[in-house]
Amino acid sequence: MNYFQNFKLDKDKRFDEELNSYGHRCDEFKTNHEGKTHVLFAGCSETWGMGGSLEEAWPAILYKEINKIEECSGFFVTAIPGGGFQDIYSLVMDYIEKFGKPKYLFILLPDFTRFRHYYEGKYHACVQDDDQWQLNQFDSPYWGIRQKFNRGEYDIENLFINYLLATRLFEKYCNAEGIKLYWSQWHQQTRQWYTEKVRNYFSNFIEFPDNYHDSIAQIYAKNNNLSILKPDNHYGSAGHKYFADVFYNKYKENHGS
Repeated sequence: MNYFQNFKLDKDKRFDEELNSYGHRCDEFKTNHEGKTHVLFAGCSETWGMGGSLEEAWPAILYKEINKIEECSGFFVTAIPGGGFQDIYSLVMDYIEKFGKPKYLFILLPDFTRFRHYYEGKYHACVQDDDQWQLNQFDSPYWGIRQKFNRGEYDIENLFINYLLATRLFEKYCNAEGIKLYWSQWHQQTRQWYTEKVRNYFSNFIEFPDNYHDSIAQIYAKNNNLSILKPDNHYGSAGHKYFADVFYNKYKENHGS
């Protein structure tokens, strides 16, 4: 059984014209890639492009550049607004089971404090936010209740260990399947957990420098048509260009290897 019901997300009516039949903001998924390069992008609302146009989201920018080098079979994204690493990894694996494995997989993770907690027969998505609680009931029973995570509810050290183990196993899964994985995380406040020892634990982690917000500001300074932040506080078009550039440079470095 798929982690999400029939692999479908609830359709967000704000993006209805951009969504495929599965509720994802990309081309229609398919099993026959006609010998072309199969690329998949995954992540949370930053990957979805929440708060802005699809064209300015980092997956769309990156896809356009890769497609200049290798003819791609389509623009495919499995992004979950509000989702954490459990959601993202599970949905990618469900996608692969249903539509085949991609040659390249690009993932931009959020903070590791987003997790799934089973309670009274329903799932809770818990997110850290200044130790405040907020409960929102989703219409779909497989989403259940979304909460704000506080340290007292779940031991953050154990959560980080679970995240490390899950991510390491996911890397090994991709390697075993012959998938070239590129991944990083955008959350500034949890960067302190990514010590050198932790970074060396992973095989495919792409590290953003501590001053990467300065790099985003420089991109904005060169083109003030771009934005630093969107009105809903997601990264603006300058940030998304930065994410796309970092992934693209790593792709170019490894292209053909």
